[in-house]
Amino acid sequence: MGLIIGVILGTVWIWNDILTIRDRFKALGTVLITTITLGIIGILVAYIQWQPERYYEAVNFPSYGEIIDDSLQNMTNSHAFLRAGTVHNFSYLGGIVGLFIGVFQLWKKYRSNLKLTKQKHTT
Repeated sequence: MGLIIGVILGTVWIWNDILTIRDRFKALGTVLITTITLGIIGILVAYIQWQPERYYEAVNFPSYGEIIDDSLQNMTNSHAFLRAGTVHNFSYLGGIVGLFIGVFQLWKKYRSNLKLTKQKHTT
């Protein structure tokens, strides 16, 4: 996810001469804070959702082949595996949401700076 965020934000950074370094790092900070926040929320959701004391129906993992199936079915702590999967998914969700917010933030700043530049040239 970091590679995708880097490529998209890097492309936006290179093509815009109007944006300042502060604007660019503010957007990057927004992406990082959003990703970390949703990752922490994922930890809380995973901890609340997958409790070993609760009764669950048997978790049926899809078939991936004999070696992987045996290791999944013979897992000693399937709740830890489910918690890790939940945190993993929330971190990707945080990266995607943060990327959209960061690009929107840069786009909004770009538009406001573009309007200011046009006003300076017309006066």
